[in-house]
Amino acid sequence: DPIITDANWRVRADPSWSGDSPLISRFHLEACDRVDMRAFIRGWNTLAYDDSNWPAATPLLRNVGWPSPQPNSTPQSLTPPWTSLHLRDVPYLHESEVLATRLIEAVPLDTLAAQPGNSHPVIEALPTCDRLALSGKVAEGVANGLEGYVKGASPLTTPAASSKDWFLVFDFGTVMNGRPMLTVEGSSGTVIDVMCTPYILDGQFSAKIFDSELIDRVVLSGERDRWEACYFKPTRYLGLVVRHADTPIRLHAVGVRRVQYPFQMRGSLKTPEDPWYEECWRAAAKTIQVCTTDAYTDNYRERRQYAQTGYYAALGNYYIYGDLALQRRYLIQVAQEQLANGIMPAYAPLAADDYMIILDSNCLWIRGLRNF
Repeated sequence: DPIITDANWRVRADPSWSGDSPLISRFHLEACDRVDMRAFIRGWNTLAYDDSNWPAATPLLRNVGWPSPQPNSTPQSLTPPWTSLHLRDVPYLHESEVLATRLIEAVPLDTLAAQPGNSHPVIEALPTCDRLALSGKVAEGVANGLEGYVKGASPLTTPAASSKDWFLVFDFGTVMNGRPMLTVEGSSGTVIDVMCTPYILDGQFSAKIFDSELIDRVVLSGERDRWEACYFKPTRYLGLVVRHADTPIRLHAVGVRRVQYPFQMRGSLKTPEDPWYEECWRAAAKTIQVCTTDAYTDNYRERRQYAQTGYYAALGNYYIYGDLALQRRYLIQVAQEQLANGIMPAYAPLAADDYMIILDSNCLWIRGLRNF
């Protein structure tokens, strides 16, 4: 039976989210979580919660199209643009929780200089931490609790950081797309900046990847908080900067909710006389895995399905994984955006009036169709 959402439903904006959080955009220039767990509504998802003071939902009504909307129209499930749903034509992504267990850095830092901004802990400007040199050290007080944390028997504890920041880095061992997660206890008002990066360059940690700054912010409530980011990041290294902590921080779980396309290795390459080719093969396989979610995309910045990338990635995909669904989808979606004069966009689907013309797109689409 269909579930109809109507005015009998009650809704409320989550007050823990800052209205000044950066907007999610195609270019994903900033991670957008700015969350104050002190304002989080606890128990809202339980049957015992009293939501009688929540406002009633406002049903959506069709306000465009033919026939013209009428004054006596009533809400229904067939509200545009959900009037003609299509079966998903690529497999569902696999999701799994991956616990961060390999701690490669845990050291106190001199308090990082904050850029000018609002003094409220949720929306104050991010600290200046474009590059943090790694020492490879794990403070003894933190290392002593690592075994219990890995086994799930006890939390990982960092000392209070009222006069210093604490900097922790976990290494997952491979690059993956995922939403960082924390289950943590700390004093009310403690700020944890959660930073993700797919690589470490010259021994320096940075959450600024090209134009993107992959830093989320969580302010603790003083109780046991559980937070999960709303959007995935390309992550191998997950860093935490703990600030304004009056008491030790107890990390019960640090990890990511991994999302991945369900590739299955079908191809192989053996070149014992020249192992370099096999290394390139393995690198191509990993690159396709990391740059694919629902489509071949650049998952750290532009996150768009380019016609050119679709052509080249489809070749690697075919010989390594033998998957055709992704190529079929990009061929259809690029063709749907073709102009009457024959020109195809550089990427598809389009989100707005942002048509980019790269003449190679037509050529590579035709070659991709031939290959398919």
